[in-house]
Amino acid sequence: MEWQSTTQNSGIPSSTAYTTPSGSAVSSSAAAVPTLAPPAPLFGVIVPGCPVQTNLAQIDSGRWSLQLGFAPESFVVFLTMAEPLPPGYGIGLFLAREDTMSFQYVGALTQQRASTILRVPTAFLNADQPIRVVLGLALEREEELLNLGATQEQPLQQVRAATKVAIAERILEDLYGFVASYARSINWNSDCAGGYGNNGLAGLEPGDYVVMPTSFVDKWRTRVQTKIRKDASFWQ
Repeated sequence: MEWQSTTQNSGIPSSTAYTTPSGSAVSSSAAAVPTLAPPAPLFGVIVPGCPVQTNLAQIDSGRWSLQLGFAPESFVVFLTMAEPLPPGYGIGLFLAREDTMSFQYVGALTQQRASTILRVPTAFLNADQPIRVVLGLALEREEELLNLGATQEQPLQQVRAATKVAIAERILEDLYGFVASYARSINWNSDCAGGYGNNGLAGLEPGDYVVMPTSFVDKWRTRVQTKIRKDASFWQ
């Protein structure tokens, strides 16, 4: 099914197009000659800090692309509503590296949801050098878009779960290193109880214990907060 701007199907006869005969001059008093208006853009793309882009390249009747340059963290894609979508159809949104052109589904537009903010996957951002990306758009049935969304969501949930585990492990690792650096270990046995009076330590089982002031916990929390602010790779 083709989806084209109505201005492309207006059927203006070619005889109305303005041409200047060879060697003739155009009088300033000549009547205005009708010209063909360019088709209205179907999409708009907003990359933070850049003007709105509507000059998408049309690959065929149902596919378009736009070079975004270096991958931004997020950007906006919207329908201009110059032409309504065919009933039951939506626009699939895909991203690819310029050097591979292997597209990955990242979202969709529909008649009911005509704009979206896309968060660029970390695979396009976590690199030593900036990555140039291409946005692809494709006219797809809404059922197919739902399937693509479900297929994408499962790996994302797995990534989020793995990220939470990695963050927890990173916090524990930092806390352990902090305690090991600042705390003092003692060997506690029943003979030591008398030296502490009735402070509750007499009930401890013999073994090695780490002793540290309660203020050290606050110091550790402050240190972690400082690391997060100054070093974005702290969690990696």
